[in-house]
Amino acid sequence: MIRKNGYFYEQKEDRFEIYLPAGDGYMKFNLLHIVKPYVDGGLYQNANLWRLYQLYLFERKDDDFKPVYDFPIVNIGEWEWAVKIKDTPDFHGGFHGYEGLVDTSFSAEEDFFLFEQNSKIYLQGTENEEIAHHYKKYIFSKDGLTLSQRVVWTKAMPIERSFMTMLPIRRKEGDFSITDTAIYKGKSYDISEAEHSTPISFFETGGKLDDEITILGSSSGVSATVSVDFDNTFFVANPNRYNKLYVCNAKNTYTKVGEEWKSKTTYSFSFKKP
Repeated sequence: MIRKNGYFYEQKEDRFEIYLPAGDGYMKFNLLHIVKPYVDGGLYQNANLWRLYQLYLFERKDDDFKPVYDFPIVNIGEWEWAVKIKDTPDFHGGFHGYEGLVDTSFSAEEDFFLFEQNSKIYLQGTENEEIAHHYKKYIFSKDGLTLSQRVVWTKAMPIERSFMTMLPIRRKEGDFSITDTAIYKGKSYDISEAEHSTPISFFETGGKLDDEITILGSSSGVSATVSVDFDNTFFVANPNRYNKLYVCNAKNTYTKVGEEWKSKTTYSFSFKKP
């Protein structure tokens, strides 16, 4: 474990573990190297990339980190980018596969940890039919995570939906509530149960995320705040497994060769002992 000014990190064989201060605790980010070979053109394969994985909450005691909870606050779903091409069975990129690594670099500076990655996106069902380049820059610091992305389309494609910001934060662990409330523009929304039905619960009614949104839990003491800097629509999904934030940058459109999409997202986390 290496200590820097405001954060800690550890490099392991297949990941970086980065601990950022979060109120009364620390959030452990896992930046994980995922390798899933191409097999038969099915789902969740043809992947070689680094991506954000589960997020755990820790306390620092006696110069060591101890888990506050023995379960993740954020699950294994995608944070970075997922795009649905029309007439394909599922999304492309990251967790969904069909993304191949070109190169990476990292730098552990005194005040921040920088990780950069270049990859190619392949058409779902194919082994190497390239449709886009994907550039990601992660900056971890005492203030949280800033994720900057750029997509350059190398093939014209019909887009159904594209999400360039997500947060797969969990709702419950068994009967224990992890998150139950969303706060946006001074209004509180009850998201404590699956199938919650609020103005921000659905893609069609969420509107534009032009201010920060906070998702928190009154029992867990956890809160996550997200802001973005690109044109969008957003919603907080309501399935059983999470209160996942989705921020959509494009829908029902057709890309052009050379077209660029850019995004910048800021994530910050806090913990207050219940």
